[in-house]
Amino acid sequence: MSSASHITPLSAATILPLLAQPPSSALINDFLLSLSSSPSNSNSTSSTVPPEPTVKSYPDAQYHTYLPLGLDLIYSPSSSSPSAVQWELDRIDIYNPVPGVSVPSAGSSRRRAPPMYTPPALPLVTQLARAPVVPPQPAPPAGNSGAALPTVAPAAAEATLLEVEGVEEGKQAGGRPEPFLITSESIGREFVSALGEPSRKGGAQGWVGPWLEWADLKILVPRRRSIQADVEPGQGGTSMEEAEDMEEVGIGLMVELRDGHKQPTEEEMKKGLGGVWDRAAGWGWGCVKIFRVGSTT
Repeated sequence: MSSASHITPLSAATILPLLAQPPSSALINDFLLSLSSSPSNSNSTSSTVPPEPTVKSYPDAQYHTYLPLGLDLIYSPSSSSPSAVQWELDRIDIYNPVPGVSVPSAGSSRRRAPPMYTPPALPLVTQLARAPVVPPQPAPPAGNSGAALPTVAPAAAEATLLEVEGVEEGKQAGGRPEPFLITSESIGREFVSALGEPSRKGGAQGWVGPWLEWADLKILVPRRRSIQADVEPGQGGTSMEEAEDMEEVGIGLMVELRDGHKQPTEEEMKKGLGGVWDRAAGWGWGCVKIFRVGSTT
């Protein structure tokens, strides 16, 4: 099955062209409308206009919250507009709410009751251009205490997040990988297995849960181009035809995991899984952030 057949309303390939667009963009409007009418959205409607967002503005960011769609659009001031402030889309936060549990949005105050998001139109599809390299898995250090996670990229010899199944350690899987379908049930192990070891990881301090960040994932997106084609014999000359292929483009992705404050069980301790990073292998996700390469999340 071709990569293009996996492109859904909620995919890295459809989100990428939206980045750097202004709030008034027709591309963003069409994207929101496709989500609101998607069969996988529990609040699906046949409306010809997307739902109105709740907007919160700050000097350095503007948050557009779409509770019925399960996501936020975060805009930042354009660096190319020194006079008047012009906003452009910097990242999209997609939430995976637990039924009956409120989820704090990116621009909400922690002192107030957070909003209730509707589950988004999952799966979120990511098609990598190349299979990730899975580094070797050394034994965890003795006395792993589960302290706060570092916010720096792990060294090659450092213990990675979790055990990855199905790929030989230290090797790169051959050929183009299958699309990674992020569902409401996806867990930490599956993110690393599909995307490789993150460029940064951290969290588990205060209310900040564990998070993983891939600062420059190479994904495949459709590209249309004109090609020269021969005309019928005897007519001479050439003609131009439209063709579509796949282009490799960089995009940033961060995932915030749940259960970062849950204490290890006695059984987990016996298995040597007392550290937060070890136990994160089986944790679900609360938010996926897709952002421009070079942007700060």
